[in-house]
Amino acid sequence: MDVRQLDALLAVAEEGSFTSAADRLRTVQSNVSEHVRQLEAELGVQLLVRNRRGAVPTEFGARVIERARAIRSEIEALHKDLTMLQGLETGHATLGVVGTVSRLLVPQLVAEIQRSAPGVSLLTCTTPAWMSRTNESARPRSRVKIDADRPKRTELAIATASS
Repeated sequence: MDVRQLDALLAVAEEGSFTSAADRLRTVQSNVSEHVRQLEAELGVQLLVRNRRGAVPTEFGARVIERARAIRSEIEALHKDLTMLQGLETGHATLGVVGTVSRLLVPQLVAEIQRSAPGVSLLTCTTPAWMSRTNESARPRSRVKIDADRPKRTELAIATASS
């Protein structure tokens, strides 16, 4: 069993189909199918019920998916621990700045963060509702440059660069 097999299973379960899972994993559908097939063979159980509309976890699959998420979480925690030991800046933080203060504060703040923690991605959003979301997976993952020429209504979110 390897992490790629677990990642393939998680992607199929979360996306609902092998094709969508392949797109998410940036590979071809046959690779995803093969990883899941190998995992099923090793465990000796069927993990997914395949049909025309996609794939859904079996009872066995649901249990393995639960464990795979825990394994993935532990791997991410391990990477974070090692990064911290190396003295690199990591973690998640959210900072909202509104009104006239943002025109003065944001450009200076962004420059300081980029200088002191170059491994941190800066994301901007002008929707206050986004800032209050607690579901990390619902937040945008892409890097966005902060437009210093238009800081009027800038709200700033800081998140580590995804690997």
